[in-house]
Amino acid sequence: MRHVFIINPKAGKKDKSEEIIRKIRLAAQDKKINPAIHITERPKHAIKLVTDELAQHPGQPVRFYACGGDGTLNEVVSAAAGHEHASVTHYPAGTGNDFVKTFGG
Repeated sequence: MRHVFIINPKAGKKDKSEEIIRKIRLAAQDKKINPAIHITERPKHAIKLVTDELAQHPGQPVRFYACGGDGTLNEVVSAAAGHEHASVTHYPAGTGNDFVKTFGG
């Protein structure tokens, strides 16, 4: 399975991308996986990143990690929807994180 992290550096009150990348690399080393890490550069960029990943690895099982706020999660879910081999999880790093508040951590 591919593990793809989509990090939004604009989510939250400060850029947490370096901290998140450090945690990803530590976990990946422990689990012996080679994650793909992408940083969004603008609104709707997560959609393109997910779409590109799906096109480059058609049919390959993939888990997307939306690292940001509710907007980042929404973009990743929207792009992954309809792809049976894709799953999505969330690393909350936004200011409100309403999804986590509503549905639990």
